[in-house]
Formats: sequence, structure tokens, C-alpha cells
Amino acid sequence: MPRFSTIRSIFSLDTLDSRLTANTPRSSSPPKNPTALSLAGTARNGESSRSQKLRKESSPSKWGTPEFWLYIIGVGIAVILMFKTTYDLSKESHPNYPKYEPLLSPGWIPGRKVDNSDEQYAGFRNNIPILGGVLIGHSLLRRGFNVLFSRLFPTPPHNSSYRASHNINRRKYFDIFFAVIFLTALHSLSIIKILVILTANWLISFFHPSSIFVPILTWGFNIGVLFANEYFKGYHFRLILPWLIAGEGAGVGYAMDHFLGGGLLPRWEISFNITVLRLISYNMDHYWAAKRLEEADDVVVGRDEGSVLEVRSLVGRRGEDVERAEDGEMGAEEDSSDDEEAQDARLILEQKKKLLDPANISERDRIDTPASVEDYGFFNYLAYILYSPLYLAGPIITFNDFVHQQRYPQPTTSPTLVTKYALRLLSSILTMEFVLHYLYVVAISKTGHTYDSWSNDTPFQLSMIGYFNLHIIWLKLLIPWRFFRLWALVDHVDPPENMLRCMSNNYSALAFWRAWHRSFNRWIVRYIYIPLGGASRPIVNMVVVFTFVALWHDLSFKLLAWGWLVVLFVIPELVCRKVFPKRRFEGRERTYRYLSGLGAVGNVLMMMGANLVGFAIGVEGVRDLIRGVLGSWEGFGFVVLACTALFMAAQIMFEVREGEKRVGIDLRC
Repeated sequence: MPRFSTIRSIFSLDTLDSRLTANTPRSSSPPKNPTALSLAGTARNGESSRSQKLRKESSPSKWGTPEFWLYIIGVGIAVILMFKTTYDLSKESHPNYPKYEPLLSPGWIPGRKVDNSDEQYAGFRNNIPILGGVLIGHSLLRRGFNVLFSRLFPTPPHNSSYRASHNINRRKYFDIFFAVIFLTALHSLSIIKILVILTANWLISFFHPSSIFVPILTWGFNIGVLFANEYFKGYHFRLILPWLIAGEGAGVGYAMDHFLGGGLLPRWEISFNITVLRLISYNMDHYWAAKRLEEADDVVVGRDEGSVLEVRSLVGRRGEDVERAEDGEMGAEEDSSDDEEAQDARLILEQKKKLLDPANISERDRIDTPASVEDYGFFNYLAYILYSPLYLAGPIITFNDFVHQQRYPQPTTSPTLVTKYALRLLSSILTMEFVLHYLYVVAISKTGHTYDSWSNDTPFQLSMIGYFNLHIIWLKLLIPWRFFRLWALVDHVDPPENMLRCMSNNYSALAFWRAWHRSFNRWIVRYIYIPLGGASRPIVNMVVVFTFVALWHDLSFKLLAWGWLVVLFVIPELVCRKVFPKRRFEGRERTYRYLSGLGAVGNVLMMMGANLVGFAIGVEGVRDLIRGVLGSWEGFGFVVLACTALFMAAQIMFEVREGEKRVGIDLRC
């Protein structure tokens, strides 16, 4: 059935992000250099030893057993009831409909209005045609610029050592040129303020990049920028210029503030938070690269014109810590059993692999291997910080990885894979349209506290308002992230995928954050969690991490409460993992699976509560929701049934992950 096979491939992990399947036989991404693979400890067929181990240790499939047929039927009935109940709340005949109807807009599905009341997603949804035009225009301009640049500066042959330098020069000049036009259209003359902040940050690491003051000043400066942007509301010219220009400063400033109508997004400081992450990434990568060069015990294996290739025990071990934390989770125990001889041997093999084929090194190597000294220049910095496809929302890519991809375009950006990814994005947009046209939970929740639009609703109905609100939050973040990643893929840059799992396919609080805004999680691990000590102080580090995450999202009590709730709700999972380790249940795997299912139920309830506080209805809204659900015996009975359904769903989630292990994949989320 070729048609069914094509549909399956569109929704495969390989289409979502080829990093997830790169070391498995199932990967459809172009093969890497086989010699390089064997040096890295990978089998000749492209499968890593870790993938082989996962397949060997996986359990037999349980899908055909009576137990799992019961789970599938039970969860299927629950899902049908969930949709029907929420749809009934969204009918014109419902008594509460007039209370939230003013927030609805005309829809394109006959007979249905659309709940376009979420301002954040409405801003994206209403501008999809414009964004699509910008994507196409950017691609066409890139092609035209490449032709012109190649005529002025002929492209070296593929085997030339100058080919990579030609690539990065050609790309960075266009990236800066387009970014100036793009940011002027978005923010008008506020681009001047952005360039001032960018220049100040670049100067921190310019004069003495290996100084310990670089990370201190970098973090202090960028956190200060976050607070200052919020406090001064973007630094209006009419307030700044009177201090700089005598007489007509306020008038000139007012004219500058309203030039081109202030741009499509006058409040540039709202989207600048994502830029702050790139500012920190550049300075920290520059600092670590400079420290490498100063290390007395460095052993330089080789140097190509694209990157410094060296073996260094200190930074090498740090890279392993990052990999363990990213592949594992915050709070996981670190394995320190490898002796230094084995580590050094592995590092030497990795460096040989890079020398053999620098274009096909792994993402881990692209991130950990510093760029050459000249790559930390101002033009590369601007091209990275202001890279248009990822400027507004990411995904986040480190400076080292970005520069390497500028030199060596990745095979994962082939037209076939990009087309499949685009079709997957289209399916997500259509899913969101279906939800917004048939389930008006955003409008209900917005009017619930003020107009009592959920009065007389049953506990089941109240819980569905909260549940589908979370699903819409998931979709409204997933769709823009995938659109901007698609734009980057079309432009031959491959950033990491931000959303790996459906929101409802998560049972672990720790794993949830690795699948939700994944590139941000990896950024946090690299630049905060590991430098603070990693798993040696899990609770303290998580408090710091989630406090930063909350303040980075928005300087509000609601999100600060969310950050602390997340840490509080993670603690029971950490404790249970210590008290009930999997190795103690060898031979009693079913008992362990049932205990894990009970823990998963608690995790899901706590995660829903925390995210409703942070991203939907706030502390008061959640309090009213809980009071409505638990305020009667009917509510208590519903909670028991809901927990039963969650337990069955958790068992299905466990088996989904076991199925991935059977083909050598472990997403660890």
C-alpha cells in the first residue's frame, strides 16, 4: 500500500527531525561517511551500538494482548466522550453560549464560528499568507543573490579547501542584508535599539574572550536587558531623544516612533527574549573556544579552515556531561565509570572522524567543536543573531552549530524531507482549525472568571475546558515553531525540532520538558544546568533553571508561580525514582509497570495544574476550576474515573516507547 506508506512517512520521527533516527537502520536521511561512522563506534550499516542495545533490551510487543485491547477500548471511549462533551459546551443552544459568543469570529467552516480569541495565536493565524509570502520571497532572493555572488566570486570546486569559506561568506552577507529589511519592516526604526544592544553584547567578549568576566558580564548584561526592556517598554525615542537633542528632541523622537507606523510589530521587546538566548550562546561559545586555546594540556590533532579540531580532556568531559544531561534528564545520576584513558581514546577517534569528513559530523560535535577564531567576527555574529527564519520564535540553535551549517549545508535539508515536513505542518494547522471551529474553550475560559461562562457546568465539563485549553496552547506554540523551522530548512539550515510528543503523550514531568520547547531545554542544559553542577545538585539547579525560564517568558507572578510549581511537582518523581529504581523489579516488570502507571497519573494531574496556572487561566482560575470539580460527590466520582482513564493511557504511552526501542530509538521523553 504505497499511499499508506507515504502517509506514515510524513508522520514518522525521521520526518519530524532526522536527528532522532540518525543512528538507526530506519533512518531515511542521507547516509554519513561509513569510515567516519565506524570510527565513532557505529556499525557499518549506520546503526550505533546504543541503538543495537536498545533493540536487544526491549520487551516483546503487548499490543495484541487482552490487557492492551482493554486499554485501547477504554481510552478510545474516553476520547470520544471528551470531544462530545466539549462540543456540547460550544453549541449555540448551550445556556452559557451568549456569555462568550462576543469573543467568537466568523469561521470558514459552514455553520461554525471560530474561537480566534487567543491574541498570541491570532497574530500568527491572521498573518499566515504574509508569512508564507515572506518565506517564498526570502528563498527567491537567496537564489538570486547566490547567482550574483558566484559571478563576482566564482564558487570553488567541491573538493577545494576554500569551498566552506566561500559558503559562509556568501550566506552571511545575504543574511545581514535581508535581516535589515526584515527587521525594519517588523520594528521600523527600533532596529537601531536592537543593533545597539547587539553591539554592546558583542564587545563583552571581543577584547579578552577567555576572561572569567565574559560569562559574568554576559549573564548580567542580558538579564539586565530583559528587565530594562520590560520596565522602559522598549525605550521610546520620544523619551530618549530629549536627553540627547536639545529643543526638538521629543518631536523628532515622536516621528521616529511612528515611522512606518512603528512597523508590523512595534513592541519589539516582546520578541527580543528569544534573541537574548542567542546573545548568550555566542558569548559563551566564544568564551569556551578561547579557554580551549589557552588550556596548557590541549593536544591539537588538526586544524582545517572551518574549525579548530582538538582533543581536550576538560572540555571533552564537559561535552559528555552535556550529552548525558540532554539524553537523560535534569536530576539524572551521572555515570562516571569511564576511565580517562577510554575517554581520551574516544575523543581522538571523534577528532579523526571530523578530519575525514567535516561536513558529516554529528550534531553533538557541531555544538561542542568551537569555530575558528575568525568565525567569531562581527558579521558572523550579526548573521547568527538576526537570522530571519529563526529571529521571531526560534527554534534555538547554538552559534557553533549555526556557523558549521553555514560552511557545510546539511543533507537533512533535502527537498524530499522538507516537503514531507511541510505536509506535516499543514496537517497541524488543519487540526488547529478544526479545534478552534468546534471547541470554544479559549473563549469560555476567558469569560469564566468575569462572566461566569462555566456556571452550572459539570465536573467533567469543567475539566475538559482546562484540558482542551492546554491542547490549544500546545498547538499554538507547535505551529509557529514548525513554520519557522520549515523556513530555515528551506534555507538549508537544520535547527532542532521543538515539539517531539503530543501534549497528551507525556507522563513524566522531567521528560515533558525535554519534549516541550526542546531547543530551549537543550540550551538550558548547555548554558545553565551543566555549568551550575548538573546532577550533583538537581533540586537547587532546577529551582534556578525554572525561575529563569519563568522570568524569561514574562516578568509576572503567574509565570513565577508556574516555575516554582514545576519544581515542586518534579520532586515526587525524583524521590520515587530513588525509592523504586527499575533494577529492583527485575523479574517483576509488570508490577513495576503498574506502579509507574500510578505515578504517571499523579504526574499528569500536577503537570496540567501547573501549566494551566502559567499559560492559561492563572492561579485564581485554577482554584475556581478545582473547586468546581471537587466540590461535590459527583466531582469525586469523576476524579476516580478520570484517574482510571489516565492509568490506562499511561500504559499505552509506556508501550509506545517500548515500540520505539524495538527499532533502536529512545527519545528519553
